[in-house]
Amino acid sequence: MKIFNKSSSLGLALAGLMTMSASVAAECTVPASPIIPDGNVASQDELVAAQQAMKAFQGQLGEYRVCVDGLQKELDPEDESTAEKTAELNALYDASVDAEAAVAEEFNVAVRAFKARQ
Repeated sequence: MKIFNKSSSLGLALAGLMTMSASVAAECTVPASPIIPDGNVASQDELVAAQQAMKAFQGQLGEYRVCVDGLQKELDPEDESTAEKTAELNALYDASVDAEAAVAEEFNVAVRAFKARQ
């Protein structure tokens, strides 16, 4: 089965961003991006499994965002580093939204390719 590398790259990018901002977001766990099969060769069962993995990923990203929001609310407005930490947390949040959208699009591309074979 051929596997796209986009979701893997997204996971690495999100994990890299998390590592970069470890000082402020060590408490929040970045979920691993699911592997989406190539719809040109995948079976229906593989796509159903990918859909379930994608939905689980979306739920985990929701939990991750709640964690990031919680960290942002805990920041001390009097601390000199608050602006920098806020920017880092915003970047983490935005990256998780981008990762979710990219995985959903990758899945949709796979489904369209699968349907085109039918």
